[in-house]
Amino acid sequence: MVLGVIVVIWFCIYLIKGITGRPGPKLPNWAKRVYPIMHKALYIGLPIMLVSGGLTGLLAPFSVSGFGIVPLSLEVGPKVVYEFLQEVHELVFNGLITLIIVHTVFHLWRHFLLKDNALRIMAPRMLHKYLK
Repeated sequence: MVLGVIVVIWFCIYLIKGITGRPGPKLPNWAKRVYPIMHKALYIGLPIMLVSGGLTGLLAPFSVSGFGIVPLSLEVGPKVVYEFLQEVHELVFNGLITLIIVHTVFHLWRHFLLKDNALRIMAPRMLHKYLK
């Protein structure tokens, strides 16, 4: 539930303010074009993963318990709907994991090879001493 609240707040901030940050001036043209696409995919993909995962558990045709204690399933969903939602959830999850890895490598490339202090902009001030 905590993850759900964080994702909803994060997505609402995106809807109100748009993408946080802008591509840096040192980025090559291809990177400036990829930058907004990558961020929008993250902003949109997380709520889709959250909703599809929640519906998968809620509409499971069998009992699903969170932490083995909390009942999460209504046990009313048809198996076809459950399997479809499970497939969507897995595809979005795998896509997001791939995108997060690519995103991380992209920002490490920016910080260490392009030397535009990309990590210094994102990291809390107390961690700046480690980003040389």
